Amino acid sequence: MISVILPIYNKENYIEKCLDSILNQDYKDLQVIMVNDGSVDKTEEICKRYLSDDRFELVNQTNKGVSAARNAGMDIAKGEWIAFIDPDDYIEPNYFSRLHDLTEEKMDIVACCCKVIYPEQIATNLFYEKDITAVSVDEKKVFYKQLMNVFYGQPQNAVTAIGVPWGKLYRRSYIEKYHIRFHNDLKRMQDNIFNMYAFDKANGIKYVNEPLYMYRVDNINNYIFTKYNGNMMNNFEIFHKERRKFFNKNHYWNDDEIRKFYYRELFGHAVYTLNSQTLNKYNKSSHGEKRKELKKISKNSCFTICFHKLKITDIGGTARKVIFVGLKYRIYPLLFFIWSFRNIHLKKRIRREKG
Repeated sequence: MISVILPIYNKENYIEKCLDSILNQDYKDLQVIMVNDGSVDKTEEICKRYLSDDRFELVNQTNKGVSAARNAGMDIAKGEWIAFIDPDDYIEPNYFSRLHDLTEEKMDIVACCCKVIYPEQIATNLFYEKDITAVSVDEKKVFYKQLMNVFYGQPQNAVTAIGVPWGKLYRRSYIEKYHIRFHNDLKRMQDNIFNMYAFDKANGIKYVNEPLYMYRVDNINNYIFTKYNGNMMNNFEIFHKERRKFFNKNHYWNDDEIRKFYYRELFGHAVYTLNSQTLNKYNKSSHGEKRKELKKISKNSCFTICFHKLKITDIGGTARKVIFVGLKYRIYPLLFFIWSFRNIHLKKRIRREKG
């Protein structure tokens, strides 16, 4: 049996297509756990329609976030395998049968890639150039490199990567043995941390370069630059505390490329914090308050290590090189200057897209 876990919050426009794609699978031995995470739209009403099939069950909880919803599903999972599906996505009819065919005694994770669903087109996102079977630490390094660099090993422009929880079957016995769970305090990138531990503890991982999962990316283009999140720096502090704790306990850190990817990831998250929090155009704080935030970022132990370990030649793109210098040497007027132009460019782009 496969236990399928769906964390659902306000997805009335998408959930029916998702559930229908599960209902119509050619593999039938399923336990479908719909975790309604405090939705206030018609999500619960739609989910209840599927309860006539005794394989489907509905769990209602107050809004606690996607990590808590997935954990709640795992707590009641009964299958030999666990699968995660996001409620705004859907799957090919042979999704579960194909993945289940790949399961072997030594494999604790089997995985595939995806098709990316845009409003106007569908594109294929292959995670690697070929199928991969990994058992040893050295063989698993290809997965850790892509956890920190989404473009690593991908044969085309990447939208997403191996760090997502969907597109996989996890053997439940080993997940329970090592009590691998999603971090409830992480609002973003909790998937990446979950798989960081899941990949390490797995006896074996088999990846096939077959796009069986349909990943929807509505409105993804403007999200990073327009969404304001005043808690982003705190999220990355928690994230990198987990990242460092993990690397301090295993042999992956001996790989020079993994270390460099980690330092670049740190810098990328510093830039992300500027985009979505400190210098976001919707941040209504005063100039002085923003300057204090910039000072916190440039002095934050979560980020400062990358300023010491990276050279400017390690940074790609002229704008990012300038941002690196601005943060490393705390030249805050330079950062304000760059983001003023970024916001002007963003406004023009949004106007063009709106027609």
